[in-house]
Amino acid sequence: MIRKAYTDFTTINDSDISTYQGKIVLSDGKILRMIEDGTGNVIDQLDLVKLGGDSNEKYAVEGLYDDAILMRTASKGRLLLIDRNTNQSVTLYKELLDTSWQKQIGEDVDIDSFGSGDYLQLDKRVNHTFYFTFRTGSNQEKHFTYTLKS
Repeated sequence: MIRKAYTDFTTINDSDISTYQGKIVLSDGKILRMIEDGTGNVIDQLDLVKLGGDSNEKYAVEGLYDDAILMRTASKGRLLLIDRNTNQSVTLYKELLDTSWQKQIGEDVDIDSFGSGDYLQLDKRVNHTFYFTFRTGSNQEKHFTYTLKS
C-alpha cells in the first residue's frame, strides 16, 4: 500500500469523478486531492470549501476540468459551477430555472444524504458550454445550457 485515504461520500447520481488527467482523485468533501498513480504522491489539491464559500458544507465533485469545476453541496444537493480562472461560483439552479422552481428549490430543507437536490444533471460539455437536464419526480424534463463567461 502506497497511500491510505478516506473519501466521504458520493453524489446523488453517482457521477462523482475518480480520475483527472491520469491522476487518482480523492475527496473528503472539504479537500480534493490529485494523487499520482503508482507513487501515491499528492500532485495537487483544491480547497473545495474555499471554492464553494461555506465552511460548514461538504462538496462532491461531479466534473473537473482545466477551466471549471462542477460540485454539489452535501446538505441540499445544489450544483455549483466554479470558473477556475476567476474562482467565481455560480449556483446553477438560480441561473437556469424559472422563478417558481428557484423558489421551491430554495425553500427545501437540508437533506440527510444526497437526495433530489436541485434536479440538475450534467449531460455533456462541448467547448465552453455545459448541457444539463432538469428532471423532477413528476417526470418533467427540460434541457438547459450554461456557457463559461471567461
